[in-house]
Amino acid sequence: NVTASTEIYTLALHDALPISGSALYGDAVDHPTEEQMALLEVNGAASLECTLEAAKAMIREKKQGVIMNISSILGDFPSPGTSIYGATKGFVTQFSKNLDYELKPRGVRVLVSCPGQVVTPFAARAAKKEKIQRKGPLLTAEYGAQQIWNQIEKRKPVHIFDWRYRLFTWIAVHLLPEAF
Repeated sequence: NVTASTEIYTLALHDALPISGSALYGDAVDHPTEEQMALLEVNGAASLECTLEAAKAMIREKKQGVIMNISSILGDFPSPGTSIYGATKGFVTQFSKNLDYELKPRGVRVLVSCPGQVVTPFAARAAKKEKIQRKGPLLTAEYGAQQIWNQIEKRKPVHIFDWRYRLFTWIAVHLLPEAF
């Protein structure tokens, strides 16, 4: 899409380009397949396209900088109730790490942030409800923005926000059975 590529090109030359996504809560089979495919398109294909087009624009213009992708801790381990979301975010994390390695010698960094629950309308939209009851540590949007900015300044390839989420992710990946 020429318009999208032009917008990406413009953003890539001026600043870090944040790329996020969307989710659906509940069992995958309880949502229409079209909605699941749209989720895959937004979180997977669109993230990949935006990242690649931004990187190509930066390289073509001989610009160095950062492309920031937003993933999720749910991409690191099984996440029943958010299975498609978790799978797409696992893809975002992995391709971001791989592209960072490939593009670093060219002066382009592809970083990925993996926040936990940030207080935004995101969860309510994913649950298709006006309000939802949340469990676990909640992070403010301001805290999330500061975490992302710090990550960009340090050029840290992957960052999981908050020590509680880092601990939970480590336990889930290393101590829990594959299909808990």
